[in-house]
Amino acid sequence: MPNFIDGMSEKLKIVLLTIDRAGEILLNRLMGSISSDIEISLVVTRETRHYDFDGNPVVNACQRFGLNYIQPTFSDKSYLQRISYIGPDIIVISNFHKIIKKELIDIPTYGAYNLHSSLLPKMRGGTSIIWALKKGMNETGVTLHVVTEGVDDGDIISQKKVPISFWDSQGSLYEKITLAKFDLLLKFLNCIKKEGEIEQIPQDHTEATYLPKRKDDDGLLNVDKDLKTLYNHIRSFDPWTGAYFLIHNKKIRLRSVIPSNIYLKNRITDTELILGRQNDNKIKSLVISSVTDVIERPNIFDIELAKEVLNYWEKNA
Repeated sequence: MPNFIDGMSEKLKIVLLTIDRAGEILLNRLMGSISSDIEISLVVTRETRHYDFDGNPVVNACQRFGLNYIQPTFSDKSYLQRISYIGPDIIVISNFHKIIKKELIDIPTYGAYNLHSSLLPKMRGGTSIIWALKKGMNETGVTLHVVTEGVDDGDIISQKKVPISFWDSQGSLYEKITLAKFDLLLKFLNCIKKEGEIEQIPQDHTEATYLPKRKDDDGLLNVDKDLKTLYNHIRSFDPWTGAYFLIHNKKIRLRSVIPSNIYLKNRITDTELILGRQNDNKIKSLVISSVTDVIERPNIFDIELAKEVLNYWEKNA
């Protein structure tokens, strides 16, 4: 149990590693909540990519609040020197895309801490949100834990449950989990400053489960599955990569899906593709308003591609 009071500078200096929209949400919340004796000294994030149509979300947040940030090439270890120069008290990791190694863990005075998107030790690994939806789970959560060289196996600081609605998509659950991460992180930071010590509870490794890394191939939809399974599959990849049917060697991606327990006739309107199946038990129709072969721009309804899906469905469903 580290004592954060002994030797700590006047301000608690934090280096935050985060990416994407979740990182922006976290920074927006933190900058409106942390006290003057807590400082985000540096933000480490990914490179700006071609699909950042409105700019890199984390960079936007850093510029908004005047925070120092870097977008390193992680094969170049010079970024470690930048972090070491700051002399951080702690490193916080949330929604990061790189494995954290010992050379980084050893830098902060009081350790590195990760916000993981499940209730550890269940669902270790980086794809817990997707799998929670694919499995049709009605609850997941967030765990704040000590970072080790293992995979999400460090001592637990705190946890918070997050309910999963039947209507959640990857995007909406991603945001709910990010807000839960903010709650845990803010309480943790305030506890450090006020009490100086935190309790760490070892994980029961015999209860651990591991999730495979998500691949684009995991998005492939099987027309033979029942509509509830297909619904869970589509929403688990929505809005980012997108679940898809492979038709004539073309990946046609489906997003923005609404389930119906009423059978609706297969058809296409100007804005929707409707796929129905009378013999399914509960969900008898899916109403889909995004059909595209593009990964980066999810809000597209391509009628010609929708026709291909409808034809494929009627021949094979």
